[in-house]
Amino acid sequence: MRRAAAGFLSCLLVATCVADAPGVTAVDLLATEVLPGASLGMTVEDVLDGERVTVRTLGADFVIDRSADPIECRQRIAAQRPVAVIRLPPGTLADLRVTSRTPGAAVFSGKSTLRINGDSLLMLRSGADGPFVAELAFTPDYFSQPQGNYNVFDPHGGISFFEHGRRPDSRHSVAAEPVGVTWDWRAGEVIWEWVSPPKHYDWKKSIESRVVVYGSSLQRYMYPDDLAIHRWRQFDFGDVLMFHGENGWENWQTNLIPRDLAGHQRIIATAREKGLKFCFHTSPKAVLKGTVIEDLATPDVNDAKASGWNTGSNVKELLRQAERLVNEYGVEGLYFGAMYSNPRALATRYWLTRVSRRPVGDGPLCFHSTTDVLGDGHTGLVSAPINAYFDLIYKGVVEWPRFEPGCTRYILATYNTSNSIGVQVYDKRFKPTPEQIDFWLRSARARFFLLEYMHHSGEFDFMRQHYQPRLGPALRGEIEPDMLNPTGVFYAFRQSIGEMG
Repeated sequence: MRRAAAGFLSCLLVATCVADAPGVTAVDLLATEVLPGASLGMTVEDVLDGERVTVRTLGADFVIDRSADPIECRQRIAAQRPVAVIRLPPGTLADLRVTSRTPGAAVFSGKSTLRINGDSLLMLRSGADGPFVAELAFTPDYFSQPQGNYNVFDPHGGISFFEHGRRPDSRHSVAAEPVGVTWDWRAGEVIWEWVSPPKHYDWKKSIESRVVVYGSSLQRYMYPDDLAIHRWRQFDFGDVLMFHGENGWENWQTNLIPRDLAGHQRIIATAREKGLKFCFHTSPKAVLKGTVIEDLATPDVNDAKASGWNTGSNVKELLRQAERLVNEYGVEGLYFGAMYSNPRALATRYWLTRVSRRPVGDGPLCFHSTTDVLGDGHTGLVSAPINAYFDLIYKGVVEWPRFEPGCTRYILATYNTSNSIGVQVYDKRFKPTPEQIDFWLRSARARFFLLEYMHHSGEFDFMRQHYQPRLGPALRGEIEPDMLNPTGVFYAFRQSIGEMG
């Protein structure tokens, strides 16, 4: 009876977020002392201050006209072009002055607060009520809108907008040029605009990086033996060992401490000896320590009541535990099995992604993006500069056979959005045919993890025959032309509007 009551209470609290709030807010991230450094080369390159201010990042230029209140957003990578003009209520930008400039951010203060990060993220806390209007400077190939948030892309890049759950009742016009979006904004609220891509795509890493995935929920099989690790490296199956085993922790919802410390230390030592980096699986939303339902945490990873926590109130505790994994237990990389998918937790998720780079350095940081940034399902919004801080973005669970071009090109694929490396799921439920491998390489520029159990079952041959030989210097010239072709999904969307009208 007590368990049943606890399960009911857990569901009730998760549904209502009673007495719980995101660990980091969009307002917090405007502060000059937060995230002042650059990462992965995404830096503020220049600030030209005058009546018209230009902030240049690795991936974008932002031109701010303080006298007339527009902001022009220009893309610099993959295509050099304007992507949008943002029009603000009169006087919003009039008294802005540069208050801080670091490699990671340029901050302006006045009646409003404006911050532009090196990853081409513009954050604006408006000092005035009124309409906030975005007019696109290009015709999109993909247009996604859950609530008041938008991804607007074509094969070369684009722009995204996020309203943090504050103004979901936006209005958009897509039937003619320019495509536009309007929010009725309120003073003190924060809106984000991201220009994509924020960094260059690393073709070399996408070809050379090979991830072997090993995992078990049974203690007896929790860790691979040394000979298996030796063979993975001997046969060039991988350079990263990703350990996927939630039951490897003392309690996967409270303490990320290995149950079998000796086994943990052995595989890390062997992996290092063989030249593999070690990446451990955890899920930020599954750690209940630091939340209002901490006392309901269960050590059983299969317990259905352990549904996770999406507000991000546990984020600083999660970071503390992640740093302990690196500093005390020798982990070199982190694999986030899922993150917070609540619109109000977007800032928390961004902060966690950025600060997680601190302990792992250039070690592997991977994200299993089962649902999108706002919890809109498997095919909703993508968050390009959040994804840009991960080496690998793993997608496709449940909807792996969905070959619709917009989904494949702009949700599974990361090319000219985040320019991370997109990974297509496959597992014991299915294995891709040679034709599907070719499809995902060409239309999504996707990669695949190498699943250890398939090697032992003899099912690995199809990857060795049809996938690995493709990973070479010629691959870019083979697939890039397809990646730069429009899908036509926005054109079809416009046509459908005309037919309905």
